Amino acid sequence: MTNETPTAKPISIIRGLTLWRPWPWAMCFAGKRAENRTWVPRSVEEDGVKHWLLRGFVDGVAEARQSVKLYLAIHAGQSLDRDVLRELHERHRARGGVLEMDNEPGRIVAVARLARVIDVIDTLPDDPARAPHNDWIAVPDPGDLPEGKRPYAWILEDLLAFRQPVPARGGQGLWVLRPELLAEVRKAFKLALAWERAEGDGS
Repeated sequence: MTNETPTAKPISIIRGLTLWRPWPWAMCFAGKRAENRTWVPRSVEEDGVKHWLLRGFVDGVAEARQSVKLYLAIHAGQSLDRDVLRELHERHRARGGVLEMDNEPGRIVAVARLARVIDVIDTLPDDPARAPHNDWIAVPDPGDLPEGKRPYAWILEDLLAFRQPVPARGGQGLWVLRPELLAEVRKAFKLALAWERAEGDGS
């Protein structure tokens, strides 16, 4: 990756990330902040300009660059992992479990910032960047990984769950939101942020 001087005001970019259900529910209601992947989002292009997202791995951890903030629109896909759904429902049964209305497909349910990426093989469980997320980080057997792939944990911060999820079709990898959808996501974000601030003020 190239070196890049941080700008006074970081460039904010948003991309969609479609997840199997019920993982979007877990992010909104169960504190999940680690997304398991076998690839790393090294750069994105915006208005014809490529922006590098990570500073490079040091001891298995790559911090997000100061010059660009990548926000992920968390999208609930059509695919459903029924085993995970049963497990999460039982684990959270005391407070209602996984409600069907919160686990519907085809919706953007939250926005979160990509803060860092952790190489699961190259870090120890007690690494400070990893330890708070160990319950959500998958540690596969190296023999189960496709050739040339490694297990990574994308660590998300500043997650804001939407009060009113936004209908969307989703896509593969990090997908670009069309202008109309981006406007709806920004509207939902502002509504959720205002609600959160009001809750924080006790009003």
